[in-house]
Amino acid sequence: MSEGKRFRLPSAEREEAEEGLAERWSRREGGEPVVFAAGEEALAADVVRRLRLAERLMTDVLGIAEAKIEEDACRMEHVLSAGTAEAICTLLGHPRFCPHGSAIPRGACCAASRDKAEALLKPLDRLSEGDSGRVAYLVSPDSPDAQRLLSMGLVPGARLSLQQKRPAFVVTAGESTVAMEPAVAEGIIVRLGGKP
Repeated sequence: MSEGKRFRLPSAEREEAEEGLAERWSRREGGEPVVFAAGEEALAADVVRRLRLAERLMTDVLGIAEAKIEEDACRMEHVLSAGTAEAICTLLGHPRFCPHGSAIPRGACCAASRDKAEALLKPLDRLSEGDSGRVAYLVSPDSPDAQRLLSMGLVPGARLSLQQKRPAFVVTAGESTVAMEPAVAEGIIVRLGGKP
């Protein structure tokens, strides 16, 4: 980016610097042109990553309502080490978006460990036939495909079981049987375990 105000990393306490970087990153995502000084963009991405992973952990695993996570997720972000953030990311199946729909910056674990570690949350297209669980969230809840799935009962919290993967993905959810293309299945994130 060649336009916009150049930001320098504050010399105050690290916590204040992180808060400032997270705020600037949000403004950048919101469309305001921002140019980071050398090294600041990576630091900002790390801060935002830890915050958004904390939000996903609180909503997807702990079951805390999205409206109640902001303050605690912010506190948690400040104490998460890089290793703990990667462990949370792996546990959650390397989520791409926070509960509010904003992108989660990718970490080293996303490329290196995605297929090696067993995650609690997985996209439907990565499940095996016979696997079951609950819908944790939809990656693009406002898309026409997602709206169709929501109308068929595939809402967060709904139990489902994957019946087949080819020629189309077929799941049962309650009394419904739903068929979908692979591109739709990859946007349904499932919390594994339990019988439908």
